[in-house]
Amino acid sequence: MAEVQAGSIVLNYERQGSGEPLVLIPYLAADHACYAFQVADYAKHFTCISIDLRGTGESEDQARAYTTQDLADDVAALMQAIGIDKAHVQKPDYIEALSDFVRGRPAQRVDAFIRQSDAVIAHDVEAQLARIVAPTQITFGRHDAITSTRFAERLTNGIAHSQLHVFDDCSHAPIYENVAVFNATTLAFLRGNAD
Repeated sequence: MAEVQAGSIVLNYERQGSGEPLVLIPYLAADHACYAFQVADYAKHFTCISIDLRGTGESEDQARAYTTQDLADDVAALMQAIGIDKAHVQKPDYIEALSDFVRGRPAQRVDAFIRQSDAVIAHDVEAQLARIVAPTQITFGRHDAITSTRFAERLTNGIAHSQLHVFDDCSHAPIYENVAVFNATTLAFLRGNAD
């Protein structure tokens, strides 16, 4: 693990593999370890940059309210600090925080979790969809009762050049429920959009 001054905050990150950069942003309440089952496969084709967002893992927590723009600015500042101009990005937004705690990772401090949750709740993601111009893969688990495929059409209609993949044998966490198929599917998309 390494640390870097990214703007006004010190962030923890890990770099593995070689090739085009792939920034792996953890989901709510998780640290870089949430990609433990993906990095080995991804690193065969990409330079994986796994990040601890502010207030998670070993990254600094400034103990103040923040927004999703702050989190995005942190990632951009980290990329600049380590010399990455552009990158592929992966972020599994809809995986429950509980799934990570069950696997035994160190718990995020409650106050940091609340600040990160407040930032996510205040963010109007639908208003931002049309601004996404990069090729985008949207994934769902067929049996997900929390973020079901009923959201798929709004996402795919909102993001130009998006591609939908539904994992038929999964529910809320395809990233863990069917690792081999999840990795193959997401890696095929990433490699198909390399360069």
